[in-house]
Amino acid sequence: MSPVSITIVTGDLLAEGLLVEHPELALQLPRHPVPLGINYAGYQTIGIKLLDYEVQAVLTDLALNSVARTTVALTSNSPEPVVEAARRARPSDRSPARRDPVDGVGLGLAGQIDCERGVYVESYCAGWQGVALGGQLYVACLLQYYGLINV
Repeated sequence: MSPVSITIVTGDLLAEGLLVEHPELALQLPRHPVPLGINYAGYQTIGIKLLDYEVQAVLTDLALNSVARTTVALTSNSPEPVVEAARRARPSDRSPARRDPVDGVGLGLAGQIDCERGVYVESYCAGWQGVALGGQLYVACLLQYYGLINV
């Protein structure tokens, strides 16, 4: 890539908050380059694990460091404990440096999923049929809902 292309790309990444400048690491020369680094704390996601007896939710940063963790007892076969775990793992403060409290939420659960509607058509492990969990999770995490991803 040319220096101009690199400047354009890094400018966009800085504007998005994915990169941060480290002027304290720069060499003290005229026209010195400013080192860049990844803004690991700038993006956070919630990962949810559904077990037989509880739901675990972990808030992680971009480096996959655990920022917060919570568990909710699984008292029924309903999706409410999953939504509650996601809500509890969500950061309560809205830092001025962050656009949204959470950038994404993920739930690993086997089954048949209608991604566009955000519906678990059938979840074999949880015993769910026709559960519209996608939108509920995103509302609990204060996110814009774009749909489920079937991986």
